[in-house]
Order: sequence, then structure tokens, then C-alpha cells
Amino acid sequence: MSAIRLYWAAFVFSAAAICLAKPLFSAESGASLISNGDFASGSLEGWETRYAYRASNSEQKPFFRVEAANDAADPKRGFHAAIADEGQGAGGVYLGQRVRLPETPGALEFSLDAKTFCKTADRSGILDLALIDPAVWDAMERQPAKAGPPARAIVQLAVHKQGEDLEKWTRLEARDNALQAAAAEWAGKEVVAAIVWNTWHVTTEEGAAFDNIWLGGPRPFVQWSDGKKYSFRGEPVWLDGAAHSWSDGAVRLLYRRQGESEWSEAEAALSPAGLYRAEIPAASFDGPVEARFRLIPAGGEPMETGSRVIQPTQRPEHPNIYYNAAELRRMREKAGEYAWAKREFDSIVQAAEAALELQGHPPLDKAGWSHDWVCKDDGASLQFREDHPHDHLCPVCGKEWQGRQLDLCWTGKIHARFTNAAETLGLAYRLTGDMRYAEKAAEILNWYAANYSHFSEADSRPGKGGRLFTQSLSESNWIIDIINAADLAWPAFSEEERRRLENDLIRECAEYCYTYTHGIHNIQCWKNAALVQAGYFLNDPDMIERARKPPLGFEAQIDKGILEDGLWYERSLGYHNYATRAIVNFILPAMHNGFDAHLCGRVPLLFTAPLKLAQPNLVPPSLNDMKYTNSRIGAEYLVYAAAWHGDEEAKRALAYLYSTGAERGRVAFHLGEEWPADAEFKPPKSADLPGAGLAILRQGQGGAAVCAMLEYGEHGGGHGHPDKLQLILYGLGQTLCPDIGTTGYGVDLHERYYKTTFSHNTVAIGGRSQKATTGELLYFDNSHEEQGWVSAGARSAEAYDGWTLSRRLLLAEGLLVDVFSVEGGKAEPIDWLLRSPGKLRLGLEPAPIEEKPLHSAYEYFQGLRGASTKADWTAEWALEGGNDRTAGGLLHLTMRGAPATQAAQAVAPGPAGKRWDTLRVRRQAKQTEFAAVYQMLAPGQTPLPVRFHAGGVAVGEKEIRFGESAAAPLAMR
Repeated sequence: MSAIRLYWAAFVFSAAAICLAKPLFSAESGASLISNGDFASGSLEGWETRYAYRASNSEQKPFFRVEAANDAADPKRGFHAAIADEGQGAGGVYLGQRVRLPETPGALEFSLDAKTFCKTADRSGILDLALIDPAVWDAMERQPAKAGPPARAIVQLAVHKQGEDLEKWTRLEARDNALQAAAAEWAGKEVVAAIVWNTWHVTTEEGAAFDNIWLGGPRPFVQWSDGKKYSFRGEPVWLDGAAHSWSDGAVRLLYRRQGESEWSEAEAALSPAGLYRAEIPAASFDGPVEARFRLIPAGGEPMETGSRVIQPTQRPEHPNIYYNAAELRRMREKAGEYAWAKREFDSIVQAAEAALELQGHPPLDKAGWSHDWVCKDDGASLQFREDHPHDHLCPVCGKEWQGRQLDLCWTGKIHARFTNAAETLGLAYRLTGDMRYAEKAAEILNWYAANYSHFSEADSRPGKGGRLFTQSLSESNWIIDIINAADLAWPAFSEEERRRLENDLIRECAEYCYTYTHGIHNIQCWKNAALVQAGYFLNDPDMIERARKPPLGFEAQIDKGILEDGLWYERSLGYHNYATRAIVNFILPAMHNGFDAHLCGRVPLLFTAPLKLAQPNLVPPSLNDMKYTNSRIGAEYLVYAAAWHGDEEAKRALAYLYSTGAERGRVAFHLGEEWPADAEFKPPKSADLPGAGLAILRQGQGGAAVCAMLEYGEHGGGHGHPDKLQLILYGLGQTLCPDIGTTGYGVDLHERYYKTTFSHNTVAIGGRSQKATTGELLYFDNSHEEQGWVSAGARSAEAYDGWTLSRRLLLAEGLLVDVFSVEGGKAEPIDWLLRSPGKLRLGLEPAPIEEKPLHSAYEYFQGLRGASTKADWTAEWALEGGNDRTAGGLLHLTMRGAPATQAAQAVAPGPAGKRWDTLRVRRQAKQTEFAAVYQMLAPGQTPLPVRFHAGGVAVGEKEIRFGESAAAPLAMR
């Protein structure tokens, strides 16, 4: 069996409820509910296909065909089902068959032979086995081009996660207890048994093949259910296996000291998790031990697993994960030295006192996906009300929403309350020595250890895993908090409680989450952090090594995921911070156990990258998949830079942030000091950040500071937006023309609006969103900063086939000149888009516009009004005020006239939960140039006269030259 197969098996059986129970089918019949499961007919007779768009992008369709085929590399196999590429596509391909489940439920197996591949490294396509309600199945699309949303299955279990290709035929089985529960609930009813193949990579060749599909009673088997290679010397060793037989029998564990010839035997008893658990006595574990499971069916031949060697390791000292003893001692000292530290100390103790009052236990239901917790109408986050578990209020529009997914989100808030309480209680115990706090934390953690096995993948997001949560990413975050709480509250646990916590919760959850891998990705950073924390908690070198080493470990993430200017490659500051938090959760236990992970590669650049991107008020742009923010960059990341790397710029920025109202929170209490700044903090100057793909122009200081960003770089992976050559403009103490970020991924607004070109300050052609592509910097000129202006230009030749887009900016005090050139081979509608907070007034006589929307994003534009002109024209937004207490002002725009220009305004989605006045300028052309001047006017100021001419534009007494071509630098004279 391949390593991939073993990895998968470790996951499946750790969640299984498989025992020597009454079989669903008799041994004599050996029947499967599936017909033509071996495709011996040479056709797909009895099978149906369905298609779903990519779960995170409704614009991407699964252009694949499903057919019966022969395997040239294995002619003896004969016919099988094959999925083949038919163009650039991504999404879900479903191959299903209608079956009627037995009236009497019992143990059930859904299995198949499979191959799956993807030419993108560390990707293979995700393969799930599902039971689907026939009504849901019948509503699904039968043609790839019309693919709708993924089906919500009765049960859907991953049998091959995203990762290494299966190039050889591999047997994959699902025997999860969720499958048994579904069979019981739907006993005697018709369901669709479906193989679900999901892929994400539009431009990469991908495919899959299936054969010998089985749905029926499990065939006899015995297997390991955990991957444990280390346990504590001189203590009992718990080992888990899974087995099934069509007759009565027994399961035994055979073990011996390595090098001995005689085997000892221990009976394996059925655990509450549905696994067979056996114990190697403490006296026998004073060195490496070899072990295997044996199934002894009544009247049949015994079956055995392969042998495994369990190595002894020493029990670690606690705490050693997020905090160590020296850091906790210094925290207590700081509470006596600094008022800010005493405030944080008191807030922790106060929260712990409140946590002592928590009654009852966490819910046995799982926690939902946070991106579902939004209003479907306006994208605002819903309001949590503890007394309304089934009615969920939007605080913006007042509508109440219902549904299972939202109920799970509500449940997640309750789980978070208990988990956060346990962590706070553990920390309060270490700071005060009050054992009440540790005992209450232990009570919460003991409940999770006793009940974790009862949670299954039912209601999880397809392909994402998740037992206590609907995705394994959230579960990785959660187990990190659990480990930290256990590390802090350790003295409160009995020896038996410790073993259960270690085996049934921490090891089980961390290993389960790690079976879902994600290549170089923020998600994988969290999986690595969870695995390494579990590894150090358990002193398990195997877990630590896997979390650290390539191809997916910490070292690979650092080497490939951090760009040259320190930004995380997904080019969203939200995901930069999210990945950084995961990396910190890896670094801290590593440092506490002798590995200086904080010094590896580009790690030091991570913590100061937000400073490089920040606007003059230190508010970052809300790039790509990130919720819009008008808050300043987080001081906590600068604390890491100062504490671990002695970064002087970080210290200066911290001094400025603290002096202007920033709170010193938990991270500062943990690692911060009263660092003296060596000089006054000054915001960064103009800079080109090639890693981030941003040309950032800055001028002026304080309330007169202005900043313009031109986005030209790589797309940003799955969290990128189609927004090449977007403009972000800052002035008057606030972000005037922002990237509005996104809303929760669980609502249509995310895909249909926020993740389209039409929600960005750029150009869209032909009613189509731009392709995911990389632009190029044409020039960056900061040599005239002393003369009061800076300039930059960029180009994209691939955003639209047959079109070249070029944008050039020149920024001076109080004004921006923007020249956007578009060249193509045929005339199409070209839309230039801009939005800003405040009230928009067109300097024309707008009238209502009736039109058929060119794209679904325009369906969100309300009250569309405009006018046509060929002359120069103006528009302005009356602003409401900025972050730096600037009292409003005007953003005044003047655009050069061109034939058949339609200038229109509408109210459209702004930052989630808000609606902003938005400007759209449309021209039908194959070549055009949008030349505009923005003037940022404080209250009482009037705009300077603007006069466009053949060579450029005059703004008051300033003359800006456009140059001879769309690539020529703008210059002021």
C-alpha cells in the first residue's frame, strides 16, 4: 500500500465506527447496491453525470467529459470510468447512480479503485464519496457550461485529499460513522451514490479514473487507525485499530520488544470511538516495541496488519508551547512595572473570573463556517444573540435569517466561548497560581477529550474536512487553542486524563487535520502549526519533522510563500496577517524547544511588511480577499519584529502607534517592553514593491499627506481579485478611492460582485471580468520628490485577450493625474470605474438609464443615472470626514472629453454592509484614453482650473506632460 493510501487510511479509521457488528449484507451474498460498478459493459450504463462550478468561483466551470475507457497502461483492467479535460475548467464532476438503501441498516462500505492527477505541484484533485438526495441530484446541471453550485449531500466523505497524485490504481474506502448514520436515516429510501471529483486549477491539465465501485457490507479487514510512532517511556502505550468481519471474532494486539522473537498478546476492546484499543503495559515499554493488530474471525483465517515500531520518548516539561516559564515570569514582573501591563494582567484575571461562571458543557453539534455568518442581501456580518439559536439578525437591514448552516455558525460561537475560556483560565492560573482557574480549564478540556470522537464529517464543506468544525482549517485553529490551554493548565489533570487528552484529542485532531493538505498556502501554515504544537506537546519527533520539512512544512512555506518585500504571496494583507499568525504559532513552540524558527529565511520581513503597504495614516489597503478595514495596522506584528529582531523601525512605529491611541494587548504583555525609539517615526516614502505588485506614490505630511497605489503584480492565487491596474487613492486623512475588499464567502455577493473587476477602480471590457494574470511595471519615478511630485506606470497585456491596458499616475500635493490607455483589435464597451464614500454629484444633467446589464455584477447597481458627452466634464464626492478627524471635504474629478462618452452614477455595494455612490464611464471603442485629474479639497478650498491639451494637462499653474505613447512617463514642469 502506498504512503498516500496509508495516510488516507489513518484518517478514515480514526473517525470510523467500525466493529464486528451485524453486517448489512451476508457473506454469502457479497452483494453491492451498485450495478455496472466495474464498467464491464464498456459504457456508463446506469450512471449519470452532474456538474458544479468551482465552490469559491461561480465563473469557473468544470469543462470535463466523463466516458468509459480502457487503460493503456493496464490492459488487463478493461473498461473503467474516466474524466478527461475538455478545455480550461475547474469545479466539481459528479458520477452517480440511484440506489435503494436496505430497510435494515448496518455497517456500510463505499469504496472504489481510483486514479487522479493534476500537473500543478502538490495538487491532485479531491475525491469524495457521497450520498445525495435524489431531489437535489435532479436539480443539478447536466452540462459543464451551465454548472451551478455544489450539491449539499446527505453525507460526503473525502477519500483522497488535495495533494500527491494517485498515478497507480489505488483502493479507497469510506466507512465513516456518518455513512452509517445516513444509511440508518435513509433506510429503505432511494439515494444517489456519487463519486465527486473536485478541481481548482483552470489552466492545468487534470483528470481522474474510477473502477470497481462498491456500496454494500464492508469486506473483512483489519488496519491501523493511528500513525503513532512515539510514546512516553515507562508509561502504558495506547494503540488503536479498526476491523470488520462477516462473522463473530476477536481483535488482538501482538507486541514484542524490538529484537525479541516471542510475541505478547493484548486484547483489543471496542472504544467509544468505535475503534479497537489495546494497551502495551508500561513495564514493557522501556525501549522500542514492535506491534501489529490481528483479526481472528470465527471459522476464518486470521488477518494481520503490518508491523509498526513504537519508539520511546521523554515526557516534556510544561509549559513549553505558546508561553514558557521565563516568559510567564517576565509577564508577572511587567505587571508590577508598567501600568499598561497591569491593565492587561487585570483584564486576564477578570475574564478568568467570568469564565469560572460558565455553566454546562459545549454543544455536541459542530461549528459552522464563519463565511456563512453574513447577510445574503448586503453582506454584513450577522449579530450573535445567545437566546436565538435559530434566528439570526442582520444589524444593517434588520432581516432575520434561518437555516442549518447559520445554526452551525451560532454553535461555533458557543464552542469559541468555551475554548477561549479554557485558554484564558490556563493563562490566569500561570500568572496568579490560583488553582481554581486550572481546574475549570481542565473541566472544559476533559469534555472535549471525552467527546471529540463523536464528531464526524457530516455537514462539513465538501473537500475541506472538519469534524468539530465544518472545515479542517478551523479545526486546526481550534486545536492550537486547546493545546495552549492544556499546556498552561497541565497540573490540574490526573494521569488518566492526561493520556486521554494526549491520545483522543490532541494527537487525534492534529493528525486528522494534517491529512487535508494545501501546498504552499496560508491553510497549510495552520496545519503545520497545529501539528508542530502537538508534536512538541507530545515530544513526538515524527510530528515535528513533518510539520517542519519540505514539501509542505514550515521551511517550504517560508521559502516559497514569503515574497521579496515580506508580503505573503496571496497579496491580501488579511491573508498576510492570517498566515503570519499561523507562522507565529509555529515559531513560539519551536523557539521554546531549541529551534530558532524566527530567524529562518524571510521570516523577519513578515512583521514589517504591513508598514511598507500602509497609507499615511497607517491604514492598509484592503486588497483581494480581505474584509474592508479603516483600522490601522496591528501593533502586535511590530512587537514580534522588535522583540525577536530588534527592528528599530518597528520600535519607532510602535512608539507612534501607542502615543496616538493604540492599545498594548496580549502580545505586548507577552513579549513587549518599553523600547525607546531612536528617532521620530515617519511614514514610508514612495516605493515600488515588486513582490506585492504595488507602485506606491506618497507626498506630503500630516493632514496634507496624499498617497496613490497602482496595482500591477501577480494575481494572488485563489484569494486574488481580477483588478489589474486598480487605483487606490488616499487624501484628506482618509482612503478616498479604496479597494472595498470582500464579504463572507458563503453568500452570492462575494463571487457575483466583490470578486469581479466591476467592484474595483479599474477598467472592464465587454462586460467581462479580467483574467487572472500578472501585469508589469512600466516605470517608477521618485526622483522628483523634492520638487513635489512622483510618478509611476504599469501595463497589462493579458487581462483581456487582444487588449493592452496601460495606466500612468502622477501624484503631487493635493492632486493626482491619471491616464488610463486601452488598445484592442475591435470595438467593445469599455467601462472605467471608480467609487468613493460620500455623496456623488455629476457635473452633467443625468437622467435614468435603462439597459440590459452586461455582467451580473451590474445587477447590484441601483438607480443608474447618467448623460452622454464628448466634452470635458466633472464629478465630485462630498465627503463625510476621515480617520484623522478631517472634517469632510471634496474629491473633485475632471475627465477629458472623448466621443460617445457616457458618464453614469449608481448606488452599489461598498464595504460589506454599506452602499456607496459609484461612477461608471463607458465608451464603445477599440482604442481610447481616460485622462482624469483628481483634486483633494479640504473644506473651504475650491478646485483649480483644469485644461487638457494635446500634450497633457494644465492644473492651475502646474503643467503635466503625457508623453508620446502610453508607456511614456508622466512628468510635471
